[in-house]
Amino acid sequence: MSLLSDIAVPVAKLVNAKRGNEKAMENPRRDTDFFNRKNFRKEFITEEEFIDSFQVLTVKTEESLNRHVIFLHGGGYVLRAVRSHKNIVERMVKKYNLKVTFVDYPLAPEYTADKTYEVLTKAYKSVTEKNIGDEFYFFGDSAGGGLALAFLQEARDNHVTPFPKKTVLMSPWPDISMTNEEIKKVEGLMRSIKDFPAPGIIFRDITTILKDKEGLQIIIKDFTERYKDKGIDYVMGADARGFIFGAAIAYNIGAGFVPARKPGKLPAETEKVEYELEYGKNSIEVHKDAFEKGSKVLIVDDLLATGGTAKAMVELTNKLGAEVYELAFLIELEDLKGRELLHGNKVYSQLKY
Repeated sequence: MSLLSDIAVPVAKLVNAKRGNEKAMENPRRDTDFFNRKNFRKEFITEEEFIDSFQVLTVKTEESLNRHVIFLHGGGYVLRAVRSHKNIVERMVKKYNLKVTFVDYPLAPEYTADKTYEVLTKAYKSVTEKNIGDEFYFFGDSAGGGLALAFLQEARDNHVTPFPKKTVLMSPWPDISMTNEEIKKVEGLMRSIKDFPAPGIIFRDITTILKDKEGLQIIIKDFTERYKDKGIDYVMGADARGFIFGAAIAYNIGAGFVPARKPGKLPAETEKVEYELEYGKNSIEVHKDAFEKGSKVLIVDDLLATGGTAKAMVELTNKLGAEVYELAFLIELEDLKGRELLHGNKVYSQLKY
């Protein structure tokens, strides 16, 4: 059995654990300590040092060969290592006679990427100097995979020796900006119309995107990849263009779809929220039985402008006892500061103007 297939079980546990990590990301714990050297059985030899107060722990046995793995854990650059990471390290050491060095690198929001890279560079230098003759490898999980790639690029450019012989990445997160290069194709399909519906306004016309089969597929695919396996129960789409994207997303992620409609359009008993327009007021409604209490709701619309409609949909969701997971938009007009009105809610937009 290969090393990668042998650690498949602990890796699968990591993947399942990450699906419920949204709240943990908001309030990351700092009191976990799975890599305390006291937690390792006596058969393991542990060598510990601290670089700028950050732990660097090497784990090995008497039988360990000169193959030495630098282990970088995942966790969105926010969460500390978990028990499954320790299990992976122990399996590497015990079954494959590897030496493994775990680097407890600096995390956000307390530290920046510069500090993380500084500590990792110092750690690698220290470990390689103390283990002359070893062959070095990198193993990165998720965010740790992205960190490994960043380090390797810098190491290559700065002629660091010894250069790692190989690198193994498990579900790496190489693009921290979370951008989708395909979305740039969609931006090129957008039609902008000046002085519509009034002088001085630039209207972003999405019909040219919708009629392009590749453009529509890119939009729906991007939303789907972001929201699948997140435990979302319902997608609520705003009248009317939110229906176009919302229903497709709901179908793809296995959620129900709820239309939020203008007054007088829904036949059964409704819940209504009014919101301010530049001149006057408007309102939006959903059926009172739209959501079960405690259900998780994704709110979808084509455009985030001043944020009035979106805020009303958040209020509707809360009134019915459900929870807003995130608000998703194709377009965000940043100058209108609609995101500020949605303070306290997560917002995702594919295109920003």
